[in-house]
Amino acid sequence: MKKILISTFVVFSMALTLQAQLWIDQRADELFLSGDYTYAASLYKKIKSKRKADYIHSQLGRCYFLMKDYPNAEAHFLQVTNYAKTGYDYTQIDLGRALLMQGKYNEAQNQFLLCKESGIEYPLLTTYLLQCENGLKQVQPDEKIRFVKTTYQSQGYFLGATYVGRQWLFAEAHPQSVVSRQFDYPGYGLSAGKWNGHELQKDSILQSSLSKFYLASPSYDSSNQRLYYSRNVSDVKISRKKKLSKHNLPFDAVNRLQIFSVPFHQGVAGDELSFLWNSDSYNTTHPFVFQQGNAMLFSSDRPGGFGGYDLYITYKSGNEWSEPVNLGSQINSIGHDMFPFVHGDSVLYYASDGKPGLGGADLYKAAIHQRVFYSPIHLGPGFNSSFDDFGLWMTDDRHGYFASNRYASPGKDELFAFELPKQCFDGKGMVIDRLTLKPMKNVDVKIYQQDTLLAVVKTDDEGFYFYPCFTIDMEYELVFEEPQFRIDTLFVLPRKSRLKQLDMYMTPIVEKNMVFTFNDILFEYNKSDLLFESKIVLDRLAELLKESGARVELSAHTDSRGNDAYNLRLSQRRAESCIQYLTSQGVAINQLSAKGYGESKIKNRCRNGVTCNEEEHTVNRRVEITVLETKP
Repeated sequence: MKKILISTFVVFSMALTLQAQLWIDQRADELFLSGDYTYAASLYKKIKSKRKADYIHSQLGRCYFLMKDYPNAEAHFLQVTNYAKTGYDYTQIDLGRALLMQGKYNEAQNQFLLCKESGIEYPLLTTYLLQCENGLKQVQPDEKIRFVKTTYQSQGYFLGATYVGRQWLFAEAHPQSVVSRQFDYPGYGLSAGKWNGHELQKDSILQSSLSKFYLASPSYDSSNQRLYYSRNVSDVKISRKKKLSKHNLPFDAVNRLQIFSVPFHQGVAGDELSFLWNSDSYNTTHPFVFQQGNAMLFSSDRPGGFGGYDLYITYKSGNEWSEPVNLGSQINSIGHDMFPFVHGDSVLYYASDGKPGLGGADLYKAAIHQRVFYSPIHLGPGFNSSFDDFGLWMTDDRHGYFASNRYASPGKDELFAFELPKQCFDGKGMVIDRLTLKPMKNVDVKIYQQDTLLAVVKTDDEGFYFYPCFTIDMEYELVFEEPQFRIDTLFVLPRKSRLKQLDMYMTPIVEKNMVFTFNDILFEYNKSDLLFESKIVLDRLAELLKESGARVELSAHTDSRGNDAYNLRLSQRRAESCIQYLTSQGVAINQLSAKGYGESKIKNRCRNGVTCNEEEHTVNRRVEITVLETKP
């Protein structure tokens, strides 16, 4: 009997142990999916199963990676050596990422190359290989930019800041706001302070802003005195299915991030308002409001993007926000694009881990003009490292701050102050038809820097184009493209070039049946004698004809005033006068034929008997060049 009782107890104990292990398995996975990596890791460590050793080490590695503890992540990924059991499960890519984040570019590159050779399809694999290449050949930071680590010591992750009056509001960890559990997980809230160079003098903690889990990216709309931020919707991380409605969680039990706003004046907040485009189905976070309060950028993993989180823009009309528009593939990547900040409504700064930078999240900037976002530029070493670099904001045109975990302990971020030399200048110019000297509208002007296309701008109705940010020590190539004109190139050195007069005279391509019209080839009144200014116009035509070898008809036209027969004879004499001048400038006579049409080809309503003003008559007093043949 005693043996039976002992056996029963052993079996019962084993069942309890097995049930506990299953609960730990399930709970650990739930916590991982909810983003509670600290607690998830503590449970994964309690699982004792040789059969699941690879899976446990993989999950522990991912927990540590997401907690930014890259050495521990590397150690666990290295434990996973037998991929044959479950097929390729991307752990080798995870190992490469952990190596990359520590600046171990050679080792990371080897891992990624093995993945590529194995034929594995992974969207960011090419990006990671480029990051390794960039890291191996990276240059030293620009000596003209001053970087200083600030005195700010974060108790967790840095989640953004904004300027309100004379104070900065920081979203930062407040461990005291969380009820103690089996793990150390800080809540987040807002603190106020002032900067003195690289020293932060904290003034207060806004107790009403404390969140049990996450409160981030404050952005202050000074025009409307309204504070925007993002936070978790629920006060629990995850919940059982039957308690979803009780805890304000969606059907998949995941606590989403959403954007909210409150009236905010002199440190006092009003009633909270939910952003119109929030959803329980995806995350909406990192708001940034433009200076006038009429537009907002934010980051979201909503459907229809290019990868993880993308940047979107929405415009405000009255109290409503327009449907968000994705900023496009130039700005966004297949990774995460987050922490937008716009300086002076003209330059976007943001962080991306999906572009070929130096590893992790890197900082980029992109010029903005008339709601057009141009191609981003990597800010280079100093701003960027193999670690995560993000959350940049400017206090003026040359000074600002950004966050990085390059020197910090795992799970914490530090702030760096920087000072820039004066470097960004506006540039503009006009595009002109070299033959007619008329402004050319809608011409594409492509702006390159080191073979990278930064922007494509168009000329306006008056022929002008504009680019808002030429960096002082860089060289630019401007390529002008317009159908039926030669492609022309202008090289710009901001330190030497006249940035306000970047004009381009484009040369038309001479093709059969093309017609060039001149209203500025003028003659003596009632005569065929050319005026001096007309000869200047014909000089340009002579150069084009000698260069192209084209054969043309030069036709002269008059307005409808006067006798029809007289106008016909006058126009013929004027056409012949033009031919005579062109041949005197070296154009072959067999390239030219003269034809006077008088008033037989009026271009508007101003025919005989119709009263018109002088401007309307001028349209008809013209010389036209029609291309009859081009040189083979």
